[in-house]
Amino acid sequence: MAKKEIIKKENENLKEIKEKEKTLTKNQKGKKIAKICLIAVLLIIVFVVVFILTSYKVSLEDKLSKSLTNMGKEFYTDFYYKEISANKTSKEISDFLSRYKDMGIKINLDNLLKYNEEGNKNKIKEFKNEDGKECNKTNTKAIIYPKSPYGEKDFTIEIELDCEFKIEEK
Repeated sequence: MAKKEIIKKENENLKEIKEKEKTLTKNQKGKKIAKICLIAVLLIIVFVVVFILTSYKVSLEDKLSKSLTNMGKEFYTDFYYKEISANKTSKEISDFLSRYKDMGIKINLDNLLKYNEEGNKNKIKEFKNEDGKECNKTNTKAIIYPKSPYGEKDFTIEIELDCEFKIEEK
């Protein structure tokens, strides 16, 4: 009988050992999953921070370009086109604007301010950074390229920024 009891105890011990191993394995799996989740969350946070910083650096140049593009569009459609097309035939307008299709019509910050001081004054203030450095008001310009059929909205705009400060950073 002693042998049966010993075998029985050994079987019970083996069962306990197997259950402990299962518990340890589950705990190890849980720890691995927790580590993987933590790494995934950290990677997501890093990507979000990098994305925000990259977007912010580019956004100042984009903001200035967009602002200058809008002022250029407004100048061309609300003023320039109306002035050159007054009392003219469409052929006369086309002949006149076709001369500028390659060289463009250049309008700089200074002239945009003169054209519409009330509307552009605050917009042009954006072309200056916190340190007092600003974009050159003569060399910073919108170049408007009229294109066929030379209607009021038939043009493209190219922007040239000439700033004393780095426009990639704010």
